[in-house]
Amino acid sequence: MTNAAVPSVRTLSVPSRELLEALTDVSSEVDVVLWDFRDAPEGCDPADLDAVVLPYTGRDRVGEALRDLPRLALVQTQSTGYDGVADLVGPDVAIATASGVHAAATAALAVGLALASLRGIDDAVRRQAAGVWRSDRYPGLADRRGLLVGVGGIGGGIRRRLGAFEAEVARGGSAARGDEHGHVHGSDELGALAPHHASSS
Repeated sequence: MTNAAVPSVRTLSVPSRELLEALTDVSSEVDVVLWDFRDAPEGCDPADLDAVVLPYTGRDRVGEALRDLPRLALVQTQSTGYDGVADLVGPDVAIATASGVHAAATAALAVGLALASLRGIDDAVRRQAAGVWRSDRYPGLADRRGLLVGVGGIGGGIRRRLGAFEAEVARGGSAARGDEHGHVHGSDELGALAPHHASSS
């Protein structure tokens, strides 16, 4: 997120009707309009936009459009990060992210994918399609050693969920340190840690 000061927002665009309906009556001082970046904003001159919410996907089509907004002061992403957005706007435009919004869903997905991989769900689906039955044994998460890279909102969510499956979790971050959950290994230690946390069948 940039450190630019954000002036008053009077006109905000959102990329979907769902967001438009959710925000229409939030403030009498802000006009909320629909702009999906495929067509022109509905009921608004682009030159009047102070703030825009970017589409969740399809960011490649927004670059030129953002450069043509003289009053633009704030860009809101719907993603946790803001990779590439700073290159689309000037240094005086503030960038806000949806950090924390997707943490629970992303953590659940990560653990779900780990379970599916360990338990051979992909193999079972392929065999089912082929009409083949095999009584193979697969390990679960209990007593497994996991190496979690990242201790932010998503990493914390994954750590908590893996703990419920009785997995042992080592954590890595940008620098070695301790926190309320124990030791965090520095990024320079990850190479040495990885072989001791690799999956085995």
